[in-house]
Amino acid sequence: MTSFNTGGAFSGGEANGLRGGIEAAMKVMGQSTQPNHMPSEVNDQHLQDAAMDVAQNAKTLESKNNIIRTHFDKIEKKDAATNQSLAAFEREVMKRIGG
Repeated sequence: MTSFNTGGAFSGGEANGLRGGIEAAMKVMGQSTQPNHMPSEVNDQHLQDAAMDVAQNAKTLESKNNIIRTHFDKIEKKDAATNQSLAAFEREVMKRIGG
């Protein structure tokens, strides 16, 4: 019978399993800065209004997405909207709701 604790990369043996690789990956990911795709025209009131609307009216994931998109589309933006800018807006709205 083979022992699973013999020191291989996945075993948790002498090499301590994947811990070293995981720690290195976490260090690299922690150092990277995520680009900010939020349109500069978005202000606190836009986010608050969208969050309140989602909290009060969203019953499904689809309705939440539609509400967020509606609020996002109402904001006059100097640059074209992108999926990344919509996702950034949604993240900020959801942070205000606690989701």
